[in-house]
Amino acid sequence: MTRLISSFTRNKRGTVAMAFAISLVPAIGIMGAAFDYMRAGESQAKLQAAVDSAALAAGASSMTDTDKLATLIDTYIAVNGKGLTGFKVTDVTNTTNANNDVIVKVKGTMDTAVMRIFGIDQMIIGAQTDVSRAKDGRAEIALVLDTTGSMAGSKIDTLKTAAKNLIADSLKANVGKTDPIVKIGVVPFAQYVNVGVSRRNESWINVPADYQTSVTTCTGNAHGHGHGSKQKCTTTYTDHTFNGCVGSRNYPYNVRDDYFNVNKVPGLMDVTCSNEITDMTTDQTTLNSAIDALSASGYTYIASGLTWGWRMVSSDAPLTQGISYAGMKDPKTKTKKFVILMTDGENTRAPSYPAHDSTDTITANKLTADVCTNIKAMGIEVFTVGFQITDSTTIDMLQNCASSPQYAFDAQSNDALIASFQSISDKMANLRLVK
Repeated sequence: MTRLISSFTRNKRGTVAMAFAISLVPAIGIMGAAFDYMRAGESQAKLQAAVDSAALAAGASSMTDTDKLATLIDTYIAVNGKGLTGFKVTDVTNTTNANNDVIVKVKGTMDTAVMRIFGIDQMIIGAQTDVSRAKDGRAEIALVLDTTGSMAGSKIDTLKTAAKNLIADSLKANVGKTDPIVKIGVVPFAQYVNVGVSRRNESWINVPADYQTSVTTCTGNAHGHGHGSKQKCTTTYTDHTFNGCVGSRNYPYNVRDDYFNVNKVPGLMDVTCSNEITDMTTDQTTLNSAIDALSASGYTYIASGLTWGWRMVSSDAPLTQGISYAGMKDPKTKTKKFVILMTDGENTRAPSYPAHDSTDTITANKLTADVCTNIKAMGIEVFTVGFQITDSTTIDMLQNCASSPQYAFDAQSNDALIASFQSISDKMANLRLVK
């Protein structure tokens, strides 16, 4: 009897173990499906991001040829979709509709990790993005251009070609419109920026009145003694004038665009500097004349140019031609603001307040970075172009200043500079992503 009870007990335990094992099968299936669906969701998100990037690139490229668009899209998906473990693209289609919008669809399969146990080896995932080329999108552009002494010769000639090409491309959007939608301004810079003598009496600037000093020198005997000689005196007069050049407000106002009523921009006496800034305009002849007039001289303080590029696209004093920041988001006046910085070298000057006579390049770099951060915080897109720069610190600074890695260009030749400006012109198309 004891053996019988023992046998019964063993059989009962075996039955329970078998039932438990059987019950695990659907549980494992459910957990496996959940795991693979989670992986599929993550892969789909990565795929969507890759497709978005591809469609944006296609939209910004101005391409219309289907084969070329397909090649461009395939490249972007290959580069931006590397994190898609086990995913294989099976179909990529792109079309352009009557409005010249780019529509990208991608399908593919993802290998399962657990569900393959139950005979399900793959899951199908896909993504679609429509990018509208918004030709009527408003834009305000500030060209902040390095005109320091190192730009002399072919470098500044190439800059003029690149800048005028960008101006021509950008202003095409205004053709046939009674209300021009693209405005461009020019900010040449070196050690200082020239805001123009005509602005000396505006409320945001502090400029002393021009004045004259004199020095009198005399020779000979003041009393006329000795051989009848008399003293002869000559007076030399020196004019002290404001030539339009401005320095820096005290920190932190020199990296800000506000409080001009209590912290005015200091006008500098007896200082000569770059060509005068050109306010934002839609007139191509005016802009081309400003570019043609550029000449190379002086040292480099990048933050001075960047600051005035920011002020150029602002609606607040000192320059008031830009649309308000609130207006940037208003559907009726929606506007993108761009600051394009081109420089060919590292900072060699820094503020000594109000002048820029210091050679503290570490401080100059810090202030430049601060200005970049503050510009971007206002929703302004920043492009940077380094022209034949070898200093790694400056290259890194320009890359960090740009709104994204794709907005930073390292042009190591004249041809590369022209290509960089062309790429910026393409990217500035006011793209809107519609999902």
